[in-house]
Amino acid sequence: MNLREYVLTLPDPRQAKVRELAQETCSCERSVQRWVYGYAIPCKLKREAIARVTGLTESELWPELADGSGQVSSRRLLEYMQSIPTAMQQFRKEISEATGVSDMRVRLWMSGLSIPSKIIRKKLTDMTGLNELEIWPRLAERGKHAES
Repeated sequence: MNLREYVLTLPDPRQAKVRELAQETCSCERSVQRWVYGYAIPCKLKREAIARVTGLTESELWPELADGSGQVSSRRLLEYMQSIPTAMQQFRKEISEATGVSDMRVRLWMSGLSIPSKIIRKKLTDMTGLNELEIWPRLAERGKHAES
C-alpha cells in the first residue's frame, strides 16, 4: 500500500487526514496532495513523520525509495526545477535584453536604488503598461526638488 492508496482507504472526510499530515510535516495541504498523488516525494524527515501518522513504513508508502535510488531522482528534480526561471528572473532577462544592460543594473532599477535614463524609462513603460511614477515613485521627489 502506497501513500495514495492509504489516503484513499480513509473514510470521508479524507481532507482531515491531509490537514493532519500537513500539520505533522509543517507543510501546506497542497504539498501533501502532491505527495499523495505521486507528483512529489517529501524529504526524509517528512516521510518519517508521515510514516508515524499513518502507521505504515516508508518503504510501504514509497516503494521506489526502498533501494535508495529516490534521493538521486529527487536531487535531479530539484536541479531541473531550479533551472526553470522564475517569473521575476524571466522578466529581468526580458528587460535586460530589451535595454542592453546587465541583469545587475535591472535589479538596481527594480529595487528603486537606481533610476534609468529617460529613454530607458520610456522603453520600460511601453513594455509594462505602467507609468513612470508607478514604477519609480522617487521621480516625483526629483520633480519637487527641481521645482524648488
